[in-house]
Amino acid sequence: DALPICALYALYNMALVLAIQGPVLLVNYFAGANAVTSFVILRTLVHSVKSSIVLAANVLWPEYTALHARRDEIGLQRMYDLGQTFLMVGGVSVLLAGRYLAPIVIDTWTRGRVACDLSTLDALLILTAVQITWCNAASLLLATSHHRIIAWSTALAGSAGIACGAAFLLSGGGI
Repeated sequence: DALPICALYALYNMALVLAIQGPVLLVNYFAGANAVTSFVILRTLVHSVKSSIVLAANVLWPEYTALHARRDEIGLQRMYDLGQTFLMVGGVSVLLAGRYLAPIVIDTWTRGRVACDLSTLDALLILTAVQITWCNAASLLLATSHHRIIAWSTALAGSAGIACGAAFLLSGGGI
């Protein structure tokens, strides 16, 4: 094991910072400061859904740890499947509702001063729907001491997200 667990946790958290702040820097570079306003408002709205999903996934963490410690692999699999179903159905339902409610919320929130860019909203909603699939898996991996997998996966996903965001902006999509 090349990296100690504390270094893997550091890598995991640095990757999260990259995934959260990197897109803002990309939007600023490619589209300018005015576009950052619209992007950050959209991202904040969509991230409120993702944060709720992450919170719900983290609530399962102690249960995963207890089942793993008891070596109850069947119970662990059942709990994971139940959690995954709940998070996917709940998360995607809220995201779909958000697609139609976001323009109203943004208009109200900004008192009509910032328009809702639907293509950027769609891209963020799709990204978040994909991310929901691994929120529960991340909790399971961390709860069962698989730090290396989650740290490197998160670093790879954050880097890939920045690359995809740059390609999206270069293609003229959104903002």
